[in-house]
Amino acid sequence: MEKRVCAYCGTEYDANLQRCPLCGSVNENVLEPEPDPEPEEVHRPARRRGGARVAPKEDGVPRWLSVLICVILAIAVVVGAGFALYSMGIFSSKDKASDSTVSLPLTGETTSAAVSETESTGVVACTALTLDPAGVTLASGESASITALAEPSGCTEKIAWVSSNEKVCTVDENGIVAYVGDGKATVMATCGSKSASCDVTCGASGSETETTAASQETTPASSDTTADASRASLSTTDFTLFSAGETAKITVRDAPSGASVVWTSSNPAVATVSNGTVTAVKSGTATITAEVNGQKLTCIARCNVPGTAPTTTDNAESSGSYKLDHSDVTLGKGESFEISVVGGVSGGWNVSNSSVCTVDAEGNVTAVGSGTAKVYTTVGGQKLECVVRVK
Repeated sequence: MEKRVCAYCGTEYDANLQRCPLCGSVNENVLEPEPDPEPEEVHRPARRRGGARVAPKEDGVPRWLSVLICVILAIAVVVGAGFALYSMGIFSSKDKASDSTVSLPLTGETTSAAVSETESTGVVACTALTLDPAGVTLASGESASITALAEPSGCTEKIAWVSSNEKVCTVDENGIVAYVGDGKATVMATCGSKSASCDVTCGASGSETETTAASQETTPASSDTTADASRASLSTTDFTLFSAGETAKITVRDAPSGASVVWTSSNPAVATVSNGTVTAVKSGTATITAEVNGQKLTCIARCNVPGTAPTTTDNAESSGSYKLDHSDVTLGKGESFEISVVGGVSGGWNVSNSSVCTVDAEGNVTAVGSGTAKVYTTVGGQKLECVVRVK
């Protein structure tokens, strides 16, 4: 059998074979030379290096590496598309919808969300709230003003009022409490997360008038927050009553534990006091004194009772042939009263400071802001004035 040596790999094989059994090169003596294959299909024979055969080196990128690159590129495209859709907010619509539901905190709670909202909107939150007076007694047809004192002074939160029993009394947005029926109720004021209450008693007991020449009562102190009598104070220091039998309740704050309070009226013919409840008798001014362990606390009670002459005539408003039916009035914000000329007709009403109170053509005076102002008119060349004090 004729042998042939492969010109590429040196392998000896049968000359009748068309190709080398090792490297596959063509035996030119048997067949016509085949056309050159495409470049990527060229098979390079193994070369010998130091007597050992070396496999031919393949051209191009291995298929496994190409597949890996394609997979990585596909993952990158998917991740990039997902991030783009998330940035456009497509996947966050559910979160936004849930964010639109606001959970309101219970009374007294303070949440970080509420604090953030306060800072972003510029709202000044209420930190403390007190009511003045702390107790009110009303007779049929009467009303009284309760002043809400919010802290800090720049608080911008609104104050909401509510009555625990509207069959006994009602309260409006300005803290004006009105008699409805006999009984007891609590008026509650709320400012932000803070609240305070005032006890309201409605009934015949609210209009009882003492007729004794001297009005003096001894009652236990209503507070035991301190043992120092010098820190005691009254719930109000100046108020006005507009009808006979109308009452106002005064309480002692921060009195020593177990101390007794002695109540005295300087002019029982104008106003009497019993257990801190002041009752108007006739027009005039009286000083209500509460003595706590030797310390005297005073409050001015101004009574403007229609049809009764004042007990003093030292007011400039009442001198001459004309006078005003009110000469010195103390109001709470939102309260109002009507002023008129006794013995004449007003030629028009004016006020010295409209930021404190306003007056219309009929003489209706309404308290606006804290301070003191004068409401005046001129009758027959005589100027008549009424001092209006707003707490």
